[in-house]
Amino acid sequence: MLGSSRKARTAAKVLLAAGVLAAVLAMAGRSLAPSVPVATWVFWCALGLAAFVLVAALAALVDLQARHWALRKGGTEIEQWCWRDSQRNDVPTSGQRQPINDQAKK
Repeated sequence: MLGSSRKARTAAKVLLAAGVLAAVLAMAGRSLAPSVPVATWVFWCALGLAAFVLVAALAALVDLQARHWALRKGGTEIEQWCWRDSQRNDVPTSGQRQPINDQAKK
């Protein structure tokens, strides 16, 4: 029962945010291009949003594929296979000794 009320509240918040965003875009569209009909403005905004979502989904897909490839090849993180430094300075590698903290011994 609590889950359904949370979902309904979240859906209401999303709808409210979408409505506010649509109102702001409509006002901006009227001031930027007063001769363009609202339907055309909404169409171009929807097309831009769809393009953004498509590019974001493709970027996520490429990133996940690269991480999956690194795991299949035996890596634990994608940073080991790409241009980033593969070893962080605060994480000891096997064979390095960690310094003993004098406060922890007491």
